[in-house]
Amino acid sequence: MKKNGKMKRGLRALAAALALSLALGSAALAAPEGATVWGYSEGLAQCELDGKWGYVNGDRQVVIPLQYDSIVSFQLGVAAVNLGGKLGVIRQDGTYLIAPEYDTLMPINCGLYIAQKGADWGVVSIVPFPDGAGGETHVLYPLEYAGVALEERGGTQVLSLTRRDGTVSRVPVFDLTAILTERGAPSAQFPLTRGRLPSFTDVSQRQWYALWVDIAYNVGLVSGVGGGKFNPTGTITVAEAL
Repeated sequence: MKKNGKMKRGLRALAAALALSLALGSAALAAPEGATVWGYSEGLAQCELDGKWGYVNGDRQVVIPLQYDSIVSFQLGVAAVNLGGKLGVIRQDGTYLIAPEYDTLMPINCGLYIAQKGADWGVVSIVPFPDGAGGETHVLYPLEYAGVALEERGGTQVLSLTRRDGTVSRVPVFDLTAILTERGAPSAQFPLTRGRLPSFTDVSQRQWYALWVDIAYNVGLVSGVGGGKFNPTGTITVAEAL
């Protein structure tokens, strides 16, 4: 029953996100004349004009303004952007999940990024969690380290945090979900695994729902109907909903 309850909560969250996506799309404007549109991913494509980048939807409507110096394609609903030489992370409505204030942002897993500002390194999250003082924070490990890196140790991927005195703390990557849960991160029960994406032949990356198919697959809510297909226009059964 616990698993079913978890799946129902996940489906309700995805339904709410779908409604938000549809509402945002209704206010979009057409891409400006002369703009170049690049390949689609999760319903949005990169769009460039005069050296500035943003995103358009499947109807070539601008949904995120062309204001960035560089961007990457969306994956699992997030994308890194460069604004004035500083890196941040946005979601598909353009809201910042990580403000553009870092010199380096390197994705790990579970929505975490290795972050650098000048000589200082740490780890930040796209999801805020309680800071222990009545507020919220995005910082999991403070930007006070001389270096932070992902390494392989004995066949296990670990996060290595090097202090200025040369001492090193190592955290297994598989422990990060539990650490986020302990800190009260609301999405820690549905950790996203970077790179774990479906390859359904009947789901076009130009479609608005491609994002939610990717996320549902990533967290184990769906696996398709077999034969490399998802059947996006099919009818869901009561058993599948439960």
